[in-house]
Amino acid sequence: MKSSIRRCSDPLHCQHLWDAITTIRNHKQLPSFDRIRRYMSRMHTMESDEVEKHLEECASDNLIAVTRKVGQKGSKVGIEQEGFRLPTPPDTSGYPTDYRDLTDADYWDLTGADYPEIPLVSFTWQCREEGEELPSEGEKVTSDPPTSREEYGTGQGHEGGGCWGQGPGMMSNASPNFSISVNLFRTPYITYKIEVATRSKDGRTSGTGVEVEVVEGDPPTLTSACSPPWICRQVEGAQLVNPQKLILESGCVVEAGEEPVGEDGCGKVPLNVAGVAGSLIQPLDVMDVAIGLNQRKLALLDDFWVKFGSQFRTFDVQVTATRPGETSEGLALQRIRINEAPVGGTCTAEVMQDIHKDEEEEEEEEGSFEVEVRVGREEPPTLIVTALTEGFEIPKYSFFATTERGEKVTLTFSSKVILPYANLTLWAGVSDQLGAETLYMTAVVIPLLPSQELFKEYQTRKTLLKAVSARDQTRVDMLLRNNKANDEEEEDESSATQEKNKDMLSSVDKFSITSMDEVLQVNNILGSIADPLPKESQEGAVAALKTALPLWLNRRTLLLGLWLPLLVSLRV
Repeated sequence: MKSSIRRCSDPLHCQHLWDAITTIRNHKQLPSFDRIRRYMSRMHTMESDEVEKHLEECASDNLIAVTRKVGQKGSKVGIEQEGFRLPTPPDTSGYPTDYRDLTDADYWDLTGADYPEIPLVSFTWQCREEGEELPSEGEKVTSDPPTSREEYGTGQGHEGGGCWGQGPGMMSNASPNFSISVNLFRTPYITYKIEVATRSKDGRTSGTGVEVEVVEGDPPTLTSACSPPWICRQVEGAQLVNPQKLILESGCVVEAGEEPVGEDGCGKVPLNVAGVAGSLIQPLDVMDVAIGLNQRKLALLDDFWVKFGSQFRTFDVQVTATRPGETSEGLALQRIRINEAPVGGTCTAEVMQDIHKDEEEEEEEEGSFEVEVRVGREEPPTLIVTALTEGFEIPKYSFFATTERGEKVTLTFSSKVILPYANLTLWAGVSDQLGAETLYMTAVVIPLLPSQELFKEYQTRKTLLKAVSARDQTRVDMLLRNNKANDEEEEDESSATQEKNKDMLSSVDKFSITSMDEVLQVNNILGSIADPLPKESQEGAVAALKTALPLWLNRRTLLLGLWLPLLVSLRV
């Protein structure tokens, strides 16, 4: 007797988990629970407990397989790691070909007993004349199109109303697609409305419709759509578009046996663009702000959105065409709506300190969803910026900074970024799937070191020498570190370097070398000299070091090991 096992998992959540596992494996990584949790939180706003629950349910139904892997490198060597993978299909090669030879053990029960086919969305089609009212929800009137015009008989007119003379009503078609020959409509020169209502399993409803005007003759069939189609998103009553990437493509559909006329297959007239505000539809003059009004592809320039975007958010783009020698006019109308940028959410900046990450672990985590590069306490703090959003899905983060002069510095494209030392105002941008971006000013970065431009000004004004003369230890140390970091190693700077060395050595005489702070000053000055000391300056430098040596020994410092190599180099 065949046994049936009732499944406890949600197929939709299992599919989301499959997408997470596939994406992580495409990054050459182990699909661990933490990586799957981060993916589900980012893509489906799912909490950690909920992810764990769905993983257990899908694994218990054999829709996800649990794996064990022992680490081979880094800090994971010898440590068993738990991962997940997609299930392996059953091997049916050894099954009997005759169903009469099957036994209970041969059944792989994944049929409708466990997963009855329940559509997630239902479609209801209806057709009526313009101005007619549909029956109430309590009255179910079916009005299906005839198979041919002969079914109308010899009667004239449209006594019954509706699209087929049977009155307005719902059609029995339940699929998401509906097609019909235009000659099946009962009477020409009447506007008909074909509408579809959708209802999801969770109770959400939506709907849309199209108006059809039947004329005598054989007008060309026109199309108008975004190019490429995925650049626009269909919403109720319009298509969302990104003004920065919008190209509209229109053309005529050439039926079998017809001769195409020109590039588009028919005599198309220039496109017309109108702004829509409620019930107001206002034609717009777009001659100077659009390209391709007489061509197959229409591009609305930036000037179009600047000129009309503040007045209208929705636009109608209409194209008409006729065949040579005919008066029947074809029409295609596309309603577009400017996509709004995401709203809500916050972006914050924080300083991370006293944390460390091994190089081997960083290599293992390369390409993961969140890789934090951190430094120890002995290094300067690193600014890590994280963009936090609420209520909408963000596929792209962009970070940039502006300098004091208004220059824009692009940093990276991820949810975290490490900033260099500079005088910067930090901005974070979040974009939706259509590229609409919202900018957040997250922080004003005040660096520990001056920028390269400011350091050049310090050199011009000899600020470093003034700081040495004033015995400003903090400022001298800061300037010397920045000088080393911003060294451009230009070949033609040898003469300038020699001059700098002389100035630096002459400043050594300003220190009496009676305290440890002044000893460190001498160390910083001599350590910043790029080229070998000039011969005429070596004796003075060695004498200064000899004078400071008894002080170091008396204080039992550890600096002696740092100075002895320098003494040897000076003697050589």
